[in-house]
Amino acid sequence: MWWNAETTRTLLALAALCLLIVQPAAGKRYWKYQDENGIWHYTDQKPAATRAVEEKRVKTEPQLPLEVEQHLQDNGFALSANIHLHGPVSLWISLEGSRNLKRPEAAWPLRLNGPGRVELWQLERQDADQPAQLNLAYRALPGWPMAQPEQEQLLQLPFPADRRFLVGQGFHGQSTHGTVQNEFAVDINMPEGTPVLAARDGVVMEVEENFWGHGQKEYYLDRANRVRLLHEDGSMTVYAHLGFEQVAVQPGQVVLVGELLGYSGNTGYSSGPHLHFAVQAIVNDELVSLPFRFITSDGDLLQPETGGWLPKKTPQLPLP
Repeated sequence: MWWNAETTRTLLALAALCLLIVQPAAGKRYWKYQDENGIWHYTDQKPAATRAVEEKRVKTEPQLPLEVEQHLQDNGFALSANIHLHGPVSLWISLEGSRNLKRPEAAWPLRLNGPGRVELWQLERQDADQPAQLNLAYRALPGWPMAQPEQEQLLQLPFPADRRFLVGQGFHGQSTHGTVQNEFAVDINMPEGTPVLAARDGVVMEVEENFWGHGQKEYYLDRANRVRLLHEDGSMTVYAHLGFEQVAVQPGQVVLVGELLGYSGNTGYSSGPHLHFAVQAIVNDELVSLPFRFITSDGDLLQPETGGWLPKKTPQLPLP
């Protein structure tokens, strides 16, 4: 998907149409209560249980991997990127339709590393006496191309070894997995509050835990709470539909296989509680899912199949 921002500048007159970057609300929820004097208070810290309080949740908007920002200068424009992910991001920029601006020479995609702000280019006017027009479109994906994922992804089950769940949707799922990002994703049916564990060692690249609610309307498509881990070979694992405020890790944190990431939920585009799990990487300039198999504590290799159990055998609980 390309994000477009068309900006026209008449530089001689210094007249400008400014691109506004709207950041999502930072708050999660707040509490409202009345003290003994009848005065109403609002706080982001939950008051003592002895008070009658009303909880309010603040809606947040989905966040892009980064935003490209443009800044007016005397001789043209400066472009910068505000990166939200903790790790590599690939960026493609199009200036098609721009006028009277020198085009930078660049190899695509640009390989950026977040989080933080990165200065990209100075776009100078070709003719200093003429106005310039900047038409900007850009596309950003988590990860870098040319990553060399391991040929066979063998992963630990992303839940405790004493649990067993049905696969609601396996590879090539026709229900909601019709894109290359989800071709090899799986949906594991599990009750809300189930511990979700790292399937492999990695670094926390992305955390979202501020969404609530679910449904099968377009509104919910990008409103699933999730954790994204980056792995040594450049691949990433995604754990989605986690519960509201139910993530146990922080961006940039190193996690080991089997470590708690959070708890399952039913947020975003969902018809019932489950864990959406996928392995992803950038291949041919697209974010795609990769096939994988789970390996159990007994050494069994499992490819998730719709209607199958994970693991296939009922776990044997240790004797007390």
